[in-house]
Amino acid sequence: MVNISPLSRAHHFYVQLTRRLAHPTIGSMKNRQTTRGWSIERKIAFHSKPANDGTGCILWTAKPGGGGYPHLSVNNKTKLVCRIVLEKKLGRPIADGMESCHSCHRKLCVFEDHLSEGTHQSNIEDRQKEKRHAHGERVSGAKLKAEQIPAIRSDSRSERAIAEAYGVSSNTIGEIKRGNSWKHVP
Repeated sequence: MVNISPLSRAHHFYVQLTRRLAHPTIGSMKNRQTTRGWSIERKIAFHSKPANDGTGCILWTAKPGGGGYPHLSVNNKTKLVCRIVLEKKLGRPIADGMESCHSCHRKLCVFEDHLSEGTHQSNIEDRQKEKRHAHGERVSGAKLKAEQIPAIRSDSRSERAIAEAYGVSSNTIGEIKRGNSWKHVP
């Protein structure tokens, strides 16, 4: 068996998918009506293309659904494309309580080699390990900056006085001082 790099494997996957599923009679395919009646595989091939960044990802080009993940309507039900692709790869439905996890950490990637079955907890742990979750200043509505945290930790005033000075609650200051929040700041 020939050893193929992940990038060329992704390109090969995409080329085979588009060749096998390309519609021979349609020239311009700009509107949604174009794909009506197509198989799921043909729709996925039509709405995806290889990424040009060397990752080997095949990215969804149509508008993503809620949460930024690609979706398609299957039998009048909305399904995540990554689940459809993973189920096809596995040859069975995804087990109850399991999710499709992206090894490339890109919501829009629909390449079967980048998808695996995993639990919600393992997906969350992977996200936190890779530091892809909102924390610190990235949390919506955060009032503090990372530069302020060391000063707060070393401040000897009462939690209430520090909280008033920074415009946050005394509970927030207590969580910082106990090391329960802003853990990523040394």
